[in-house]
Amino acid sequence: MSKPDKFHGSTAAIFAFACAVFVVAMTIAHGAAVLQQHLNPNPDPFYYLVIFTIWACISLLTPALCFHLFSRRNSPNNYWRAFWTFAYLALLVHLYWAITGSCGGSFEAIYKLENAQEAHPGCVVAHPTPDFSWRRGGGWTWFWRMSSPTASNGCACSAALFTCSPS
Repeated sequence: MSKPDKFHGSTAAIFAFACAVFVVAMTIAHGAAVLQQHLNPNPDPFYYLVIFTIWACISLLTPALCFHLFSRRNSPNNYWRAFWTFAYLALLVHLYWAITGSCGGSFEAIYKLENAQEAHPGCVVAHPTPDFSWRRGGGWTWFWRMSSPTASNGCACSAALFTCSPS
């Protein structure tokens, strides 16, 4: 006998599955960070923890967005909420290691303020800013620039998102 089409699993089971995925992703992230620090030492001992925990966050955020994007209005869908919740918890773990580990818990060091007590080389604040500019070959291009207060020109990297010709 088959289950009716309206059955999508209990909410508790869905959240338990997302929690299990979160625990596995965090275990892999922390284990990989310890292994990578052993194989390729970095002066900042928290560097790989910060990098791998943001990858765990992205790996949980991707199914959350996909489940939300492909959900139907007339049917219940708790999968995206479960993965969104645990992606947020993964982001909090990432921020914990970034702030308390790499930056020593100092918000002055995070934002490179003058009254920072000690320098933390792993502390870089970068945020994406859109830049709509004219290309040399003609046409408009939209760039996302990663601005950093430590970069000399204010642009650490940029990637073209789309290109269009002016009409």
